[in-house]
Amino acid sequence: MLLKALSIAECFIVLAGCAAAPPAPLPAHLLWQDQAFGYDAALVSVGKRDLFQLDAGLLSKLHDPRIQNSSAQYRLHYLESILFGPKAKDFPYSWGHSTVAAETWRRKSGDCLSLTVLSYSLARALDMSVQMQEVRVPVVFDRRGNVEFFNRHVNVFIRSVGDLYLISGSMRPGDVIIDFEPQVASRREGSALSEDGILARFYNNLAAEYLAQGDLPLAYAHFKAAVLADPGYSPSYSNLAQLYIRKGFLQSAEQLLLHTIALNDDADIALRSLHQLLVSQGRESEALKYKARRGTPSPRGRKLSKSR
Repeated sequence: MLLKALSIAECFIVLAGCAAAPPAPLPAHLLWQDQAFGYDAALVSVGKRDLFQLDAGLLSKLHDPRIQNSSAQYRLHYLESILFGPKAKDFPYSWGHSTVAAETWRRKSGDCLSLTVLSYSLARALDMSVQMQEVRVPVVFDRRGNVEFFNRHVNVFIRSVGDLYLISGSMRPGDVIIDFEPQVASRREGSALSEDGILARFYNNLAAEYLAQGDLPLAYAHFKAAVLADPGYSPSYSNLAQLYIRKGFLQSAEQLLLHTIALNDDADIALRSLHQLLVSQGRESEALKYKARRGTPSPRGRKLSKSR
């Protein structure tokens, strides 16, 4: 998705995925390059509480005792009326930028991560049994200039609330999936995500946007925040590697890509990046083993992984 320092034909960036048990952590001198990017933790202005915090006026309505003391089925219908309205068009999907719950509410639109965060926050305020999840969907790329984003998908899973189905599928009776992209939505329960896992994906999305815009200090700060929030979320490492390649930190980039592959989380993106990196350095014989492990070819271009 980005990258210029190495005239590599392909650069990959991913936007959201499942966490795995991480291998041994990378040495700090390979993982972080604070000085080179003028790192300041204050560049990351959104914390976990900020991400999920609802508008005060909306929260007051949700805490109305008449709603709080109603049945789970009624609360689900209330949630559905807030999100979709009478014509199911209240919160349309809009790709390109991830926002916190309160801002998504004000905008009345958002990408899948933004709308997932808002839906989760609303359901949690309504005292529902809710979890965020990552789901497997067909591979989707979107191109912005010379950068291609490989998009993953997240949505909300609510347990045991009756027989209302916003998206039907292979779920236990009474479970409901809330998803704003029915054309790509999974019809089944996915991999549960913690709040830290979603926070990492939010930071990763912002970092990928900053990287595509050429704002390297902000990109670095948010990639670092993503890694610190959820060390098992592999796209943060492979995306950070693209930033390092751009700045010429090739050894660090290589180790980050190897670390991503060790996490075994959509490793094809990292395999492609590592193959390209080795070829660019004239290390064709080393690159061959990674080329052999690559899966289905993807569109040519620089790629960042993101939760769309």
